[in-house]
Amino acid sequence: MQNSFSSAYDRKGESYALRLSAGYIDTLKSWYVTPASASALRSGGAGKVSDTPASSLNSEAQLTLPEVLPRHSLTGGLSYRFSEAETSENNLADWRDEQAKGALTYRAGGKNADVGAYLQDEIRLHDSLTAYLAARGDWWRTYDGAAQQPGTAGYPVAYAARTGSALSPKASLVYNPIEKTTLRASAGRSFRSPTVYELYRTWTSGTKVYQGNPDLDPETVDSWDAGVEQRPWQGLKLGAVYFENRMKDLVYRRTVNASLLIYENAGEAFGKGWEFEAEQVFGTAGRLFANLTLNDAEITRNPASAASVGKRLQDLPEKMYSFGGDLKAGRFSFGALGRYVGKRWTSDANTDTVDGVYSSRDPYFTAEARAGWSPLEGLEISLAVQNLFDKVYYDYYLAPGRSWFAELAWKL
Repeated sequence: MQNSFSSAYDRKGESYALRLSAGYIDTLKSWYVTPASASALRSGGAGKVSDTPASSLNSEAQLTLPEVLPRHSLTGGLSYRFSEAETSENNLADWRDEQAKGALTYRAGGKNADVGAYLQDEIRLHDSLTAYLAARGDWWRTYDGAAQQPGTAGYPVAYAARTGSALSPKASLVYNPIEKTTLRASAGRSFRSPTVYELYRTWTSGTKVYQGNPDLDPETVDSWDAGVEQRPWQGLKLGAVYFENRMKDLVYRRTVNASLLIYENAGEAFGKGWEFEAEQVFGTAGRLFANLTLNDAEITRNPASAASVGKRLQDLPEKMYSFGGDLKAGRFSFGALGRYVGKRWTSDANTDTVDGVYSSRDPYFTAEARAGWSPLEGLEISLAVQNLFDKVYYDYYLAPGRSWFAELAWKL
């Protein structure tokens, strides 16, 4: 059960543009039930219920001064992010009745806050050449972390508050040598603090325990990319980008043994790849599109797990692609999408090679389609189908089969 709220305010003047935005998500309940042992049957038996209520706030204020200096446009802003979560596990006499909670067996939670400030200068060096210089500062704090496991030595535990900061610069160039060609290149550093789930949430799935780590450090990425965009004729756009990422203190799940995975900071990782895209727009009648992403990323140094060095990063497919189209004909609209996601690894040593079973990350291709009819202005009736060909695959859990959705939308 989740409530979400968002708002935005935009105002433009002759010499400025202001945007304010905020979003709040309140997850009242996020629970699952697991049998306590193999003796539990479909007809009942002891179990456990895990519930993780959480909330998050994201807010940002951005000001753009398009002509603060000749050939310069400045954009600056402030952001604030907050998140908190708490997981509780309770015994159940009957795993089918999640309301009849028994004794508390585990509780853990904490809070995160991040304040950011950024400034970008867009510099028109020439009519065909634009440079962007930017910097962002982040100040991160995690606090109120605690864990309780009744009856276990060493609990309850209160984790000390920790703080961190980072400066992330970035520079890029955009060059238009001829009317239909755009060349781009950029380099910079990015910063990501660990989430409240990575820090404090521990959960069980089947025989495996996925454990949070309150001692995680933020991760940083030094990256660069270069690409080209070509528009050979009206409505057609072709693009290609090459990129490289050098990651430090990468947050990943270390496989301790067959039943325990824990979040850790890997020493270093390196990734490179390509992104290709093509899109043909047919005026207001519709469009066709396709894209392909190729990733080659591996851990290069990791004192915490020598077996992971040289192995591919978790949850990152080597290949992804999608293609589809949209069509509008009078009051009718149609859309179709095909999507492929390659094999991903759960184990940091890439030992989970078997597909088609519970907890595997299978390569898969799925298709979806949608048809809509608008009998009146602002009113649309639509029918959509996901997993059109009813493919059977596992994305850790068994993926849903063919699913149909009907929607009635009225825009005032």
